[in-house]
Amino acid sequence: MKKFFSIVAAMLLMVGAVSAKTIYCKAPAWWAAGTATGIYAWGDGVDANAAWPGVRMTAVQGEENTWSLDLDEKYTMLVFTRMNPSDEGDLYWGAKTEDLTIPADKDLYTITTAEQTWDPSKVAGEWSVYGSTPVDPGLPSVAVAGAFNSWSATANVLAPAEDNLTASAKITLDVQDYQFKMVLGGSNWVCPQAGLYEIKRDHNSVSHISYGGGEQDNFLLKCDAAGEYVFTWTYADSTLTVTFPEKGDDPQVLDNGYYLMGIINGAESTWDYAALKAEHLFARNEGSTEVEEYQLAVTLAENDEIQVVSCNNGAVGDWYPGGEGNNYVVDAAHAGEVTIYFRPGRNGGDDWWHNCIYVAKTQGITNTAVEAKAVKTIMNGQLVILKGDKVFNAIGTQIQ
Repeated sequence: MKKFFSIVAAMLLMVGAVSAKTIYCKAPAWWAAGTATGIYAWGDGVDANAAWPGVRMTAVQGEENTWSLDLDEKYTMLVFTRMNPSDEGDLYWGAKTEDLTIPADKDLYTITTAEQTWDPSKVAGEWSVYGSTPVDPGLPSVAVAGAFNSWSATANVLAPAEDNLTASAKITLDVQDYQFKMVLGGSNWVCPQAGLYEIKRDHNSVSHISYGGGEQDNFLLKCDAAGEYVFTWTYADSTLTVTFPEKGDDPQVLDNGYYLMGIINGAESTWDYAALKAEHLFARNEGSTEVEEYQLAVTLAENDEIQVVSCNNGAVGDWYPGGEGNNYVVDAAHAGEVTIYFRPGRNGGDDWWHNCIYVAKTQGITNTAVEAKAVKTIMNGQLVILKGDKVFNAIGTQIQ
């Protein structure tokens, strides 16, 4: 009989045993000053663990402003409360969190509200795993809000580094200009200010990031390469450093001058700076002493379409003749090896395309210096070239 009773008693003890989970809470200095932290817990059909404001947690030795409490796993909801550390006077000291669901895979709640916040307002925070990298509750959240995320204050929140000195986020951007602001603490939309909230670029120059000014008063980010941009905020001096992705090898910068642009020898063209080639640079026609004239020997195909553009410091400037529908279209008579003559002063005459472009089939004579035996002279006010008993004009066409 005694043995039977012992077995029954052991079974009853097993039935009465409950499992518990250790819950931790970490708070900022304003919350922790001279106080205790409590847990008021409940569950579906389960009474609260104690009368309001709950049960005091135990300070974790060796950790600042951190408390713990073993909580029966029958409780699924809780509120962290700011409590009187003694039983004398009011137990509740006026601050609390939202009603929180206890997550199955996390056990540390870090209160992140940096400013004193009293009931009925509620402090904010986040769950994590105790023992992982802590989040300093004294640091405000930092986010980047701009055209790339529809001006969301939560889409690109910067994650604090382990030392809590900086926070960073990676954002994939295209090549274009973006307006953006920094958002501190979830609600403070930061405008550019001299000496404060400065923006830096991590290499080359900072000219790609500037201040929008005016009513927008936004930061302006000029992305010169598509890829992953790293935004890093330094808490100590309120600066943001943006790491630009590598652009790869810079494209060749062409010499300044005049270039042939368009569909050349049947090849399609983008009609922009990227389509220009070094071999299509016009050379000064030294034989044309009266007017500014340039020339280029090139092969053209029937139905090619061309214009001439000026190029200066890696950018296209003026177009000749310019305008839509004004391309020089190569006909069958001018297809093949040709010399193109160009006058930027648009003083070529009626037989020139819009007074600035003349296409001549390459023959046995060149436009100017021609050959050493050819003689240049002025006839009737016009530069001509005498070769034997023949007279050629400055573009190589026989006139006598």
